Amino acid sequence: ATVTAAEAAECLALSPDEVVVTTHAPTVASVGLAFLIVEVASREALARSRGDLAVHQRVLKPVHAEGVYAYVRAKGQTDLDARMFAPLDKVPEDPATGSATVAALALLATCEGIAGERHWRAVQGETMGRISRLYGRTVLEEGRLRSVHVGGGAVEVMRGTLSV
Repeated sequence: ATVTAAEAAECLALSPDEVVVTTHAPTVASVGLAFLIVEVASREALARSRGDLAVHQRVLKPVHAEGVYAYVRAKGQTDLDARMFAPLDKVPEDPATGSATVAALALLATCEGIAGERHWRAVQGETMGRISRLYGRTVLEEGRLRSVHVGGGAVEVMRGTLSV
């Protein structure tokens, strides 16, 4: 599913001209959990973006997306700066979202159609003061995505015990 640039911009509290549609339209992608993947025009736009519960309910629920993964191309074509908002799941912003990052990498690799193995880097959580680095790898063969992986380190921020 896709949404319009105007709807994606509204989900991020940006103007429609700050949503980039050159590589792909704002697209729902999933490797388990569905996210609306949106490329934005600049790091400044990314820094200003935020999620809005009412807008997410109106725009994301009909396309069955959990949240919005907004990204901007950083230094190179395989470097991303990203943010993920999921107010529908009571997550105003997540500092590291492997499931959204891997969906975005799968979408980008497929849309760009560059054959072979590519290595990616995504930085997330910077505006929260909880910077995360996620590393990915995609393999595209004969126009088909053969594999996509994402990983990185983690810092424990809480611990709990569940007794049943």
